[in-house]
Amino acid sequence: MHDICYEARNSTKSTCDTEFYKNIQKACGDGLSTGFPEIGRKACDESANKFYKAVRSKEACKAFLEAQEASGVSNPSCN
Repeated sequence: MHDICYEARNSTKSTCDTEFYKNIQKACGDGLSTGFPEIGRKACDESANKFYKAVRSKEACKAFLEAQEASGVSNPSCN
């Protein structure tokens, strides 16, 4: 879903990244309620935070800009 959001014409990086984080948090909760409690909520949340920090990095900005340009957006911005 995150890559699809990056490719969506005129999406914002911030919105995509926030939705990505929310989806991971939901998956952590869903996993605990559907039979994967051995992972542990704390470990899942820690992983979610690491993934979120990765997509908020400067390196991830390049991927967003490239995806927006491929979608036909002129002068996209990571802000």
